[in-house]
Amino acid sequence: MASPSQSLNSTLDDNRQVNFREKLLIIDLSLGDRDVECLKFLCRDYITLRKLEKCSRALDIFEYLLQQELLSEGDPFFLAELLYTIEQKILLQHLDYTREQVKCQLQTRRRVSHFRNLLYELSEGISSENLKSMIFLLKESLPNVQMTSRSFLTYLEKQAKIDEDNVTLLENLCQKTVPNLMEKLDKYKRERSQSMVRALGFYFSFDVLREEAREVAAAVKVPGSASVSSPTAKVFPFFQQNVWHIVDVIAFDEGTNHMDLTQCLYKIGEQLGSDDLAALKFLSRDHIPYRKQEPIKDALMLFQRLQEKRMLEESNLSFLKELLFQVNRLDLLLNYLDTSEEEMKRELQIPGRAQISAYRILLFQISEDVNKVELKDFKFFLSQEIAKCKLDDDMTLLDIFVEMEKRTILGENNLDTLKRICEQVNKSLLKKIYDYEELRKDSERIMRLERDPDEFSNDMSQSLPEEGSSEMLAMSDSPGEQGSELQTSDTVYRMTSKPRGYCLIFNNYDFSIAREQVPELHSLKDRNGTHLDAEALDKTFRELHFEIVHYRDQTAKGICEVLKSYQKKDHKTKDCFICCILTHGNKGTIYGSDGQEAPIYELTSYFTGSKCPSLVGKPKIFFIQACQGDKYQRGIAVETDSEQREAYLEADSSPQKRYIPDEADFLLGMATVNNCVSYRSIVKGTWYIQSLCQNLRERCPRGEDILTILTKVNFEVSKKDDKQNMGKQMPQPTFTLRKKLFFPLN
Repeated sequence: MASPSQSLNSTLDDNRQVNFREKLLIIDLSLGDRDVECLKFLCRDYITLRKLEKCSRALDIFEYLLQQELLSEGDPFFLAELLYTIEQKILLQHLDYTREQVKCQLQTRRRVSHFRNLLYELSEGISSENLKSMIFLLKESLPNVQMTSRSFLTYLEKQAKIDEDNVTLLENLCQKTVPNLMEKLDKYKRERSQSMVRALGFYFSFDVLREEAREVAAAVKVPGSASVSSPTAKVFPFFQQNVWHIVDVIAFDEGTNHMDLTQCLYKIGEQLGSDDLAALKFLSRDHIPYRKQEPIKDALMLFQRLQEKRMLEESNLSFLKELLFQVNRLDLLLNYLDTSEEEMKRELQIPGRAQISAYRILLFQISEDVNKVELKDFKFFLSQEIAKCKLDDDMTLLDIFVEMEKRTILGENNLDTLKRICEQVNKSLLKKIYDYEELRKDSERIMRLERDPDEFSNDMSQSLPEEGSSEMLAMSDSPGEQGSELQTSDTVYRMTSKPRGYCLIFNNYDFSIAREQVPELHSLKDRNGTHLDAEALDKTFRELHFEIVHYRDQTAKGICEVLKSYQKKDHKTKDCFICCILTHGNKGTIYGSDGQEAPIYELTSYFTGSKCPSLVGKPKIFFIQACQGDKYQRGIAVETDSEQREAYLEADSSPQKRYIPDEADFLLGMATVNNCVSYRSIVKGTWYIQSLCQNLRERCPRGEDILTILTKVNFEVSKKDDKQNMGKQMPQPTFTLRKKLFFPLN
């Protein structure tokens, strides 16, 4: 039991705390909306953007500062500094400070960085007319939204155009529009240089507390025995003639080094605002369907969904980098993922590297260029197609695009409605659409030219590709000309090594874990009869001189890990690589035995030229027996390789169109087209795999090439019927082969 003196002390502490909070409330009531915005701007280095967005009053900011112990009754100086900076010096009395005391203590106790102070001072000195001039000079790289001087500078920060070590852009802008602000920039650069000397003062044998700090130019000598780093700065030196020469000095935060993926994603997520999140969700829509996006309320939930889809892993951050690049969060890209804007531009110029479609980027860029007035016009012109209740005032253009896609009045090959509205609202937007359409035509033309002309002599109409799919290309081969072609390496893939290459067979039968762990898959059946397919594939490709490796009941992560291990193998002595996957699936994905999804595009992308150099120029072949939806193609007891459940009908989700990289030498044989089921007989195996193996065994000895054989497989499978559901099945080959591909027996 507490003593009377302890109880009294506790009561006094509580009273003091209440009194302090009362003082904070008085300060809050004395501050207007503009003051709150200024405080939020100055606190950006201490309170994350996600939290600052939630701050509508100064009290909200105070609460965050209290939680982080940046503000307390015993030490309210940080708040005093903030009030002093925003010229609310009369309120300092509530914290028992005078303006002279704050000014004096700022020299040693400053918390707001020199850089943040510079930006604030510049924002106060930029008039509305000055701001218009600056925006005009940078029009090409800015979104078409109303900006204040502070939001303008914040945007430049997000784009990594400015930072504490780089104020060149600010100098250029101020020189041209507000020359009188150049004095502030010059002062900042002097103080910045001096602060770096203070951090390294002891390396130069002078006491920075007693002597005036000196500026340090490049090549100042430092004793060879000197340490080259401190808790707050790093030196990048070179060693010559027993002395260190300083080449560069930068501010350095040990806390941002050596972060694991979880820490990194958390820090990135905290710096993403609601607009950023909406943009990231929209750009991820081809990978995360709308139904699964609805519950996502913050960036961390989005990252979790991407991890579930294997689109975000510690060993592969390419999709996250691309997202941040496209939404112009170049600061996060550089600070947390160590990747510059120039590096991303070079990376995305490589064919097959971009994982966000050009179509989705087009829509996002249009949304960035539409102002509030034009947005209202968009809603007006769509009022006939979309109910007014859907077009509420808070609806952004990205939201509108999603609604248009749901109603099938907008799509990759369906831009007429969008063009009609842009014609009325802002004709300059039409150029983006026309550029996109021209780019699509050029890429399709290039992809055709990369293939042997014989392969495009006829349309492979039997494959019935999904309407609007840009990935499906015409397929045809004439087996009658093979005699001379087999001797020509320019038109035929080499296939002479023994073994020809690895043939991996993933055979998933047992889905008990999926039924237990994934509620939506509670009625998913085990794949009875799948062993017949595995045996047929083993026999067929063993006869064709491949080294067979079996993997049974693999999780989604397990499949990815196996493929990564083969990505790292040396295939120099091999001529080909084959991967067969027998499992359940859904649109654009396959299920692991644990019910988790692995995107087909990701699985095939492990073997691009940059990731697996020893397979460059060699055919990479994938055969996938899995449903791609739960719809029946209309036209022995059978099962399907997908659960037919109403909850999984996603008419509001964009079709998955990309299965293989935009690189040469890939072939993907899918058991069915997008959105549809595929069939498996529990006593005979699947329609597709059994037909594939039978035709390979019969036709490879005759000298027929793989595309001719797949045409025959399409024909055979299309004739089969599911009498119970009146269903049909049509396999779907997709390829970027440059030559004819034969599997000779000898």
